[in-house]
Amino acid sequence: MTTTTTTTELATTTPPRKPDKVGAIAILSLVDGILNVVYGLSWIFGIFVFGASTCGLGCLFVPLGAYPLVLGILEIMYASKLLPDPPRGAEPARWLAVMQIVNVLWGQIISVVVGILLLVFFDDPEVRDYLARFAPAAQPAGGTADAASTAVYMESRSAATPPATPPVTPPAEPPTAASDPSGDDEG
Repeated sequence: MTTTTTTTELATTTPPRKPDKVGAIAILSLVDGILNVVYGLSWIFGIFVFGASTCGLGCLFVPLGAYPLVLGILEIMYASKLLPDPPRGAEPARWLAVMQIVNVLWGQIISVVVGILLLVFFDDPEVRDYLARFAPAAQPAGGTADAASTAVYMESRSAATPPATPPVTPPAEPPTAASDPSGDDEG
């Protein structure tokens, strides 16, 4: 007895092959991210040394090192989404490529080259189709959860918290003639 497998069965069971450009995007983002983290930390360290030599005045420039540091962290996070096969909810990150190009203001020529390469690779139809296949599904405008998980959440929340009761205020006493401080008995 022989078993035959049709090509449609193979297509649905095996994930599509990752394009080489997607792997290149992931590696370039990872390497540039590591370089930007090191570069940002060295900026911050250098500014602290400069700040110490200027009696703290130079420490005002510490935020200048934050941009390459944050960019590097974002690049590493994006690369970690693209590296697994299949990728975990990664979309073309044009914003990341633009941030890499803007990093030229901090003297990072490597980031500019990587940003331009990413923009070119993101325009490739094969890369767009592959990433669109694994992109997260569009969420409804009202939120990110479906009705069943919302109902479970609301049920668990109502069981965990007692119902709110309005605050009790003491009743106000009506003014009486005996408590009138003016002493007038005009009636």
